Amino acid sequence: MYRECTLANGLRVIAEERRGVPLVTVWSVFGTGSGDEVQGLTGASHFCEHMNFKKSRAFPGEGDIDAVLAAWGGHTNGYTWLDTTAHYSIVLSAGLDDALRVEAERMHAMRYDAGGIEAERGVIIAEHEGGRNDPETLLCDEVQLAAFTAHGYRWPTIGMAGDLRTMTAEALREFHARRFVPRNAVLVVAGDFEWPDLIARIRRRFGRLPGGAPPPRRRTAEEPPRGQRRVTVRDVGEVPYLAVAYHAPGAGARDLAGVLALRGVLAGGDVIGFGHGSYGSTRRSSRLYRALVEPGIAARVKCVFSPARDPYLLTIVAALHRAKDFDRAERALARTLRTLARRGPGAGELACVKAEFAAAFAEEEESIEQVADNLGYFASIGRAGMWRGLRRAVLCAGVEDVRAAAARYCTEDDAVIGRFVPQPAPRPVPAWVRMPPAPAPPPPVRSRPRLPAVRAARLPDFDLNAETIEASCGLRIVVAAMPRARTASLRLLMPAGCAHQGGGEGLAELAARSVLAGSARYGKRRLWNTLDRTGAWIAAGAGKDAACIVLSAPGDALPILVPVLFSLAREPLMPAGEVAEEHRRMAHERASALEDPAAVAGRRLVEALYRGHPYAAHALGPDAGFALDRAALRAFRERTWRPEGSTLVACGACEASALARMVERAARGWRGAAPQGPLPAVRARAPRVRRAVLPGKPQADVAFGRLLPPGDDPAVPAIHIAEHVLGRIVLMGRLGARLRTERGLAYYATSHVESLAGARHVAIHAGVDPRRAAAARREIAAVLRRLCAGGASAREIDLAKAAIVAGLIEHAETAAGRADLLADLAARGLPVTHAGACIRAVKAAPRAAVNAAAARFFDPRDFEAVIAGAEA
Repeated sequence: MYRECTLANGLRVIAEERRGVPLVTVWSVFGTGSGDEVQGLTGASHFCEHMNFKKSRAFPGEGDIDAVLAAWGGHTNGYTWLDTTAHYSIVLSAGLDDALRVEAERMHAMRYDAGGIEAERGVIIAEHEGGRNDPETLLCDEVQLAAFTAHGYRWPTIGMAGDLRTMTAEALREFHARRFVPRNAVLVVAGDFEWPDLIARIRRRFGRLPGGAPPPRRRTAEEPPRGQRRVTVRDVGEVPYLAVAYHAPGAGARDLAGVLALRGVLAGGDVIGFGHGSYGSTRRSSRLYRALVEPGIAARVKCVFSPARDPYLLTIVAALHRAKDFDRAERALARTLRTLARRGPGAGELACVKAEFAAAFAEEEESIEQVADNLGYFASIGRAGMWRGLRRAVLCAGVEDVRAAAARYCTEDDAVIGRFVPQPAPRPVPAWVRMPPAPAPPPPVRSRPRLPAVRAARLPDFDLNAETIEASCGLRIVVAAMPRARTASLRLLMPAGCAHQGGGEGLAELAARSVLAGSARYGKRRLWNTLDRTGAWIAAGAGKDAACIVLSAPGDALPILVPVLFSLAREPLMPAGEVAEEHRRMAHERASALEDPAAVAGRRLVEALYRGHPYAAHALGPDAGFALDRAALRAFRERTWRPEGSTLVACGACEASALARMVERAARGWRGAAPQGPLPAVRARAPRVRRAVLPGKPQADVAFGRLLPPGDDPAVPAIHIAEHVLGRIVLMGRLGARLRTERGLAYYATSHVESLAGARHVAIHAGVDPRRAAAARREIAAVLRRLCAGGASAREIDLAKAAIVAGLIEHAETAAGRADLLADLAARGLPVTHAGACIRAVKAAPRAAVNAAAARFFDPRDFEAVIAGAEA
């Protein structure tokens, strides 16, 4: 449990010790957000959040704040919402003092110089335009504006475009000085520390800071709605969206738990902090799924509600198959809510929702980052104890509480209904062109400040601590028990990924998704009843190398759920109607992806790198779609979903020998080996530039990529380090420093390495104004050229090593994260000891090897390039 105290200057301190993992996270959460803003200053809180990562008295150079945290393997980020602006870092526990020093600077010593404000203005406008690429975001912003006529909650968090362009530096400084002060802040620390030592450090760092005056709370109360409101948005797109919002109670309301339980009945039990609720967590047994997705009205639906300080919104968003179904979707939604308002949920249904909530809460407790986030968020809108108090209240809510919440808040007269009506646009076929010679270096720019001379972290060793058991059916079982975990996370992987489809692009994903329709032993109704009463969460899909069923549940439910998992893999029902509807949903998701510049750029880049190879196939199928061939689908399943060559990964609240006994019983009689012939070698070809024109999109995505050696190449650890220097240390590495900080060209500019069983590639992505896409391409080439020619400094290499080690430790902190790491190794055919060996190789890599890898693999002339977005 957490401890709390208040310093003399008004700063609230909340801390929760979590020993055993050498990580600590530090949050400074300020009680200001878009709800505190007025016309002309909309977006000021978010603007200040951005500026609070830039320069301060102790960190006078761009990137210094990120660098001091990166020295401890850390990373930092933040968010802004209605009532809250939060900044956080997560570092190796030896870096606690530096993490505290950074947050102290945010409260009294940030420098808002005019040049920095103008540079960040361009970044924020790019972020704003990137959001406008998404039709759902466009629609929800309009619904929010219509839902509030007086209260500041009407403003989008990022602000209105006109205010972002005209807000003065002086106004921004004044806003920061009044609101980003200790008396309006909560400092939250969670992780590996001792309370007496922590509070002594905090008093030294924060005790003498001026507290500031309590900021004004000039919030105009919203008048009760007097009737239904409607908005319609028409823009270029493929997918129609329906959004329906209802005014919901604020954090202090007595019936708040009933509304949270209502959200669970509508979409499935979930965690209750800020920003939760997504398409992925909408359960197939939920009311919304049965009302809108099962009848074929919508491809996806979600319900979002997060408690706020004042009454806000419960919002339901559905991605429809056809624009002509708007009325039908509204009627189905209204019937669902009227039924709940009259009768409430069934007692058994509510019990299942509570089991789902309990399982989600237990999983959330495993992450120090989630714990700190929730403690800080709820402290900023009320009190820290509200988080766990609301969880208890939700688990105690009754049928009448849910019925009353639906009757009071989800009335037709209170609804704000928005429709996004997609408009057609010509989509030219993008053309391949020969990659021109690398452009001449741009004129000299302000040199990047020297990275501060902070202490290098002593990097700990790390291993996933898993053991391997061979089942009698040939299945490999990989188990990593985590003593403190209360949940178990399972991954059942078969060598049935997109690269093994034999030309039937889309088959692997469809085969994987179809398992959720039930099995011979567990028909659809029995399957979801079993999952719901245990609180389990399940999903299935296909990657390049493997298909995977993901199952997360309380550890004591494994004896019930392991037979379910293997029944789905061995004897899927695959009913014609369910398969046809899943095929239709895949087409819908593909259409959505093809109107997103970032997704299109990534898709075209993969096609360019792997053209002619099975890895070029996309999970959702080709652009034009694919015909549903049930015979081919069943044949693919029978050929590839076999135990020999497959792996079950289990992490968290599980024990190896007990799990092995469960698997032997559940897999009895399952036989056969999946075809495991080697894939053809990937052949590199002459690089080219491709332009994908997406009319009407206000932000473009520029992508670069090239093939790298496979995982067993001795140069891989050095490549990994060089790639971190390129795009992942100190706020997006050299790419972020050049394109985002120095030039203000992009909201994001980063890189990552994709590792597959038979190949590997590096990808670079930058989100830019379409008119500046060519300039961004030149800048990316310049960054690559300089890394290739000059290599990385010793300091950059130290930071990259720390980031790699700490990132792996952080990922493995939770059962789900550790299961993902082990599943990735299994999909690539690597032993469980590979992660530890990789860390040791990274730590030992000399600078000469890193720079040799940079010279060999980061020459811009070897990179494919894709520009996706509106034509400039």
